Amino acid sequence: ILDGALIIDEWRIGGLRTVTANRFISRGIHQIRVEYYEANGNASISLEWRVSYAGWIGRYYNTPNLSGPVVLIRDDADINFDWGFNSPSPEVNPDNFSVDWTRRLNFPLSSNYVFTAEVDDGVRIFVDGATVLNNFSSSGSRTITGSIALGAGQHDLQVQYVERTGQAKIRVSWAPVFLPPTPTPTSSATP
Repeated sequence: ILDGALIIDEWRIGGLRTVTANRFISRGIHQIRVEYYEANGNASISLEWRVSYAGWIGRYYNTPNLSGPVVLIRDDADINFDWGFNSPSPEVNPDNFSVDWTRRLNFPLSSNYVFTAEVDDGVRIFVDGATVLNNFSSSGSRTITGSIALGAGQHDLQVQYVERTGQAKIRVSWAPVFLPPTPTPTSSATP
């Protein structure tokens, strides 16, 4: 029972089983109530929950070096922010903060991919642990690119961002690079 609403109804005699339910829960304090009975045999119960993220898992820090306590964790659909002189959220400082985003994505093609970051101040991008961009110590607004060869399939992405002072902005995108096919020599008869 979550905030008075029945979420799981398994009030019956039966063996050990796992039952799950998915619900959207807003941020804040909620009431959870578990009711349980044992008819016969061994008694066992456990309750657990976790957050499911549809986009990027963003961990925000009030330091410029991804250290200290995480002050905000949120599900960011895209990394496409122009905060200007403002903060990403009330919990986060408007200056001298950093963000570590992670996500697993499917890349449909085997290709070289070019990653582009429009950023004000620093950024690092990793794919499957390999560095694609490393411009974390720089300041100011700029666009930078890096490339990596990827096979088709699932890949782990990580984007790290630092805002020092002034305006805060980051936009990350990528695209496959299509190279023209290599010409194949053909023989021709001499006239």
